[in-house]
Amino acid sequence: MLFMAGYCTAVGISLLLCVARSLAFDCPYTVTLNTISIDCSNKLLTTIPTNYPGPNTIVSLSMRGNRMSTIPPGTFGYFPNLTTLDLSYNNFTQIPGAGLDALPRLQSINWSGNPLTSVADGVFKNLTSLSELIIQNTPLVTLSAEALQGLTSLHTLTLDYNQLSFLPINILQRVPTLLTLTLRGNQLTTLTLNETTMNATLSIDISNNPSSCDCDFQWFVDALASSELALLPGVATVCAWPPELKGSTVSSLTGSLTCMPPVILSGPQNASILTDRSFVLGCSVIGTPFPSVVWLKNGALLSYSSRVYVLSKFNASLVFSNTTIDDNGNYQCVAQNYRYQPSAVYSSEVATLKVTKASCFDGKLSAGEDGR
Repeated sequence: MLFMAGYCTAVGISLLLCVARSLAFDCPYTVTLNTISIDCSNKLLTTIPTNYPGPNTIVSLSMRGNRMSTIPPGTFGYFPNLTTLDLSYNNFTQIPGAGLDALPRLQSINWSGNPLTSVADGVFKNLTSLSELIIQNTPLVTLSAEALQGLTSLHTLTLDYNQLSFLPINILQRVPTLLTLTLRGNQLTTLTLNETTMNATLSIDISNNPSSCDCDFQWFVDALASSELALLPGVATVCAWPPELKGSTVSSLTGSLTCMPPVILSGPQNASILTDRSFVLGCSVIGTPFPSVVWLKNGALLSYSSRVYVLSKFNASLVFSNTTIDDNGNYQCVAQNYRYQPSAVYSSEVATLKVTKASCFDGKLSAGEDGR
């Protein structure tokens, strides 16, 4: 330990614990016997320091909370024995797979809190020793099975609080050793897994998702009942749809879950409104699974924004948070359910929205206006 600068404490009979600082980057590191753990968290760094002494003994590196968006080629060649890597809460939009190739002994990696938009296929293909992969709190909307290629030792996959709305049926195909899968707090209405590729002792958490307890979810209920699948202890998965099962825990469900084609109970109505108002065009839709609903304006697909948007996952009404003259037009809601004639659509009647410029508030509210 000739490179040490700091203090050492004897712990027990044979363990020597040392805490020091890198003079160049002010990153504390801990030495336990002949291994080093480096903590460069929250240092405003844009790259990983590589001038530490004793690189072959570095086993843990935390770069959490910095400003990195790329990793230069060859960087990780400096850490051949790294087993734990924390790159959470940086500025990565993509995972740099080429850089990870130099980490064959890596066992745990954390990508949480990065603005990841996708995970490329095969990006982890050389991390055959990885047992824990954590990707939380990102804008990620989907993940392919091929993205997990090469993770033949993976035991824990944590995908909590992303924006995942879909996972392919073969998502577990590349991770046969997986023991724990957590997907809490995403946008998943259903989860369909290939049971033939699922570890017999898999535990799962899909709590805090808008789960649709329909016929597509039957396999999940049956797998829980037969103990082929287990929920993590203390976890309750609650149905958000259909209305008659809303609030029920999945573990309490018995019998067969059903599916039904889309029905538009009521569509938008003609309306007149002033500018600079909050307004809602109603569209009441049922169906199980809940239908995919889009809005047309003047016969063309309407693009949503922070000002004009669909109310919620299970409420297809169209919200105008601040009406403008540009909102004038003919509106129609259209529902579709992939289980029932995918080429067929179910459409409401066309409603005309007339928006006129407000000169001053006259104290009267239009129909559908909430007065905000």
